[in-house]
Amino acid sequence: IQGVHITLFFLCLSVIISKRRKRRADWAQLGYICTLFVLGTMGNALGARWCEMLFIDDVSYPGGPVAFNTEESSNIITVLGDCVYIVNLWLQDGLLLYRFFVIFRKSYYAMILPTTAFAVTMVLGSLLMASIANPENSFYSGSAFELALAYWSLSIGYTAIMTLAITTRLMYLRWKMKQTLGSDALSQPYVSVSAMLIEGAALYTINGLIFIVSFGLNSNIQNLAIELLGQTQSIAPLMIIYRLLRGQA
Repeated sequence: IQGVHITLFFLCLSVIISKRRKRRADWAQLGYICTLFVLGTMGNALGARWCEMLFIDDVSYPGGPVAFNTEESSNIITVLGDCVYIVNLWLQDGLLLYRFFVIFRKSYYAMILPTTAFAVTMVLGSLLMASIANPENSFYSGSAFELALAYWSLSIGYTAIMTLAITTRLMYLRWKMKQTLGSDALSQPYVSVSAMLIEGAALYTINGLIFIVSFGLNSNIQNLAIELLGQTQSIAPLMIIYRLLRGQA
């Protein structure tokens, strides 16, 4: 899945670089996609190194890879990997918040609840990073486990609800335009944007639900799911940015 991320990154990069006159928004998008790419690549590399430790370097650890994964969850490699994905998720949620701000015509009153929810996710994420960085804590038990469960549950819910709110608003604007003009022709972009947002949200939400359920049940599926989740956090925004850059939404 890292290959998909790399492909989307270079597609977005090529479109931005090819523009002769770059606006401030283009530079902001360039910085955003580069940050996503660096963090996603770091997370993938750290995850690969952790798997190497699990199944090659420390395969003879008492209790096997499962015991090593649980008892060494405060290892700097896995801690850095988790922290990278947490920060990456902030960037995804931040972009969603910005889209909400634009679609709702920059209404500060409409932003109160979404901004509060975003701030809570950042606080929970910061507390989670501090907790897993403590060698005495385990990612799979105690306060770190509870914080992780709360953090990803809130983030998944945030993504789903925000996407629903934005698409509902777009469909209302489409209906209003159709009533005014009596034609679907000019209202089609609203459908296109809605589909784009739903595609990106579904990619992350489905992977997120698989991870959070397997994590809560302490299933080994979580080890695969979190790596996929980390990459979809980068892929979903890039899918949207690429379509916007290409003028398809």
